[in-house]
Amino acid sequence: MTFIVCGSVGLDVGGESIPYVAGWGEQGALEAVTAFAKTIDALARRLEDALADSPADDEAAA
Repeated sequence: MTFIVCGSVGLDVGGESIPYVAGWGEQGALEAVTAFAKTIDALARRLEDALADSPADDEAAA
């Protein structure tokens, strides 16, 4: 979720996120991530929407 949300605001966290998630496969957690992908996507979208509607954006535009 961090990877998706940070990417949406222009932050590159792939150098940390990708190896971290790749390491989960050794313990079977990768299957859990796959199973919960829809939930992760929905939560990430809600965070992205909240960031897009933040007062900081309004101040920067002014």
